[in-house]
Formats: sequence, C-alpha cells, structure tokens
Amino acid sequence: MKNNWNSLKKKLMPENAEVRRWSLVNRLVKELNIFGYDEYTELHGLTVYLSGQEAGMLRGLVEPPVFKEDLLKKFREKKIKVTDPFLWEVKMESPPEGAKEIEPGVWLMPCYSSDAEPESEPPATGDSDEKSVEPLPVTTGHDVTPSEPLRAKARVKELVEGTLMKRSYSLDADRQRKFNIGRGEKSGTIDVNHIVVDQACKSISRQHALIDFDPREGFVLQAREGGNPHNNNDTLLHRDDGDIRLTNSRERQPLRDGDIIILGPVGARRGNVALLFEFDKEEERQLQRQGMVEEDPFFI
Repeated sequence: MKNNWNSLKKKLMPENAEVRRWSLVNRLVKELNIFGYDEYTELHGLTVYLSGQEAGMLRGLVEPPVFKEDLLKKFREKKIKVTDPFLWEVKMESPPEGAKEIEPGVWLMPCYSSDAEPESEPPATGDSDEKSVEPLPVTTGHDVTPSEPLRAKARVKELVEGTLMKRSYSLDADRQRKFNIGRGEKSGTIDVNHIVVDQACKSISRQHALIDFDPREGFVLQAREGGNPHNNNDTLLHRDDGDIRLTNSRERQPLRDGDIIILGPVGARRGNVALLFEFDKEEERQLQRQGMVEEDPFFI
C-alpha cells in the first residue's frame, strides 16, 4: 500500500522539519508541469491552500521565509522563470476550483505572467486569441531503460546537518563500483565505509547498506547485514509514488534521481538518517548537449 510522506514522517522522523520542508519544496516544483509550465512561461506566484488535521503543522513549515527562499533556490536550479517580486501566499481555507492537491491537505494554485512570450512566436490565428499549451508529462525520476544511457556519476548528501562526516559524497562509477554506507570509517576488520555516518548515530550499523553500480541497471541500493530487519534495522527507499523496504541483503533496488534513502529502525523517533541521492548535474547537461537524453526542466 502506498505511503504518503505524512505517514512516512510519523513513522521515521516526526521531529525532522528540514526533511519535511525539502520534500514539500520538491513536490511543488515537480507538480508545476500539471499546470502546463513550459520554457516560455513566467511564474508570477504560488498560493498554497492548507486544510485538514495537519494544517497548523504544515503552516509552520511553509509560512516562514526560509521555505520561500528554498523554493526560489530550487527554481533557479531548474531554470524556471519567475517574476521579481515573486508572490507566495499560504491560506488556511478550502481550495478554489482548479487547484491541484499535491498531497493530503496541501493544494497548489500557480499564477502565471503573460510577459514572457517567445520573440519568434507567430501571431495567433483563428477565432480564439488564447494560446493552447500542451501539459508536460509528469516526471517522477529517471528510470533506467535500454534506450537511455546509464548515469555513471552521482552524489549522496545528508538532509540533516551532522549525520554524515561530510555534507555530501560523490559517486563515480568510472573509478569505483561499490560504495559502503555505515557508521564510522571502518565497517569491519577489512572493509571501509565510503559514505560515512557520524559515530553519534548509534542506531546505524557499521555495515548498514551499500550502493553498487551495475552495468545494466546503473546505481542500485542494497541492505547489508546490519541494515536488515532481523537486526532491528531497516534500509528504506522513499519515493513520491511509494516506499520500498529492503528486507534482505540479496534484494537490489535501482536508484532514481531524487530518491531519499532512510537508514535506521523504523518507528524510532530519533536516530534515523535521511540521505538524498541525485545524479551529477554536469554529466546530465553533457548528455543533453550530446542529444543522448531529452532536456528535462524538472530534473533535480
């Protein structure tokens, strides 16, 4: 059964506002294509409508200036055009007709400016003066397909400051194929961890998980011995379309851009570690320039 991010937050990290804020920012950006965003569109503002039992808690996340700052930063990364000033409104009321529910209790309504039309666009003809815009397809990440080149470079970064020994770790499959994840630099008498969780995170095993590069699948996530449920630990993959729990060390799950890797005991209020997996942006731009992949304005 699908778990939305609200239920995941309750199970894993109910006190972690930073992870929750990051998830909402990215969901807002991804959902813009439902409203027909394209390269000629300029976004004038967004209005978020909150309702339901968690409306008060959600308001505390999206109303402070830091949420708008994170949202504008993500727009710049995605090269989404916005006006200056940019209107950001949070309303505790029922949404109007045309608003889109992006998750339970959160409704989105964008406002577009008509000032950003393409210079070379020919004048409209016919009885209608409106220019119809074909909505972009909804994207939930980059699935590996035979017709699409594998991404050989990626990175993993912490979503909560201080949980990793470094803010982020680069993954380069041309140099190394296996990346151990665990608490401390050593995962045993011989093995070392390449993505090092801080020693203070006692619930994380020294041999918790690994990211492997498969020539057919790309980067894949596996649970190691210490990250299995029979050791009271979990390795969980959170996505917008559902959660995936790795139940044994033989199970392999290909990683998508924007996946959140959760390490630690499910149900614990503290001690879990949340990591963001994303493809290397420079490699993605290079593939786009070579025409090997389509340019995607919603690539995170």
